Amino acid sequence: MYLLAALITFWALVLDVHASGALAPRQSTASIDYYTPTFFCPDTDYDSDWTNIDPTEPTAGILGCYDTEGDQCFYHLGTGHKSTTGEYTSSSNCPSAPVSASVESCGVRCPSYSPYGSPINEVDDNTTPGAAYFRCFYNDFTVCAYDLGSDGAPLDQNMSDPQCTPYAPTTCPNARRSYKREDNFTALLRKKGIPARVAAPRTSY
Repeated sequence: MYLLAALITFWALVLDVHASGALAPRQSTASIDYYTPTFFCPDTDYDSDWTNIDPTEPTAGILGCYDTEGDQCFYHLGTGHKSTTGEYTSSSNCPSAPVSASVESCGVRCPSYSPYGSPINEVDDNTTPGAAYFRCFYNDFTVCAYDLGSDGAPLDQNMSDPQCTPYAPTTCPNARRSYKREDNFTALLRKKGIPARVAAPRTSY
């Protein structure tokens, strides 16, 4: 009698747990809010640095473009005008205007907020051959750095907070990697006479 009662109680608990698990709603995967600047550097040879930015005000901040010849070009994110005075004085041979976000191809982006909820204040996009990375800086001093030289732009554990997203967000549909950045990087290598081997893009994870 006691054995029968124990078995009935056991199976009742098993069925209750199973039913609870089956009926429990799945947690949806929230999309990542990423920062997209209003302007990009005018040429793929440039390293890009967006400073004094604000995710709630896309026109705030300065775009700095740096090439291998030592030229420094600065543009106001609010207007796209080249800066020629003060701290952000552009070199004399800089292009007159940057590239508008409306014509820029898809690519990697920084999350607008750190894993701890702090807003972004700087983005650093380095295209140096062999050391291409994409870094996101936040007001709480969190840094998330992504390796543009590896497929999918994974998180660089050595330069990043462990809570950062494992891959850089991208505006390219159905893929993590930045096709534009891969194209830019390949073009840069070609201009420098360095052969590039590009891995086939992953389209699902």
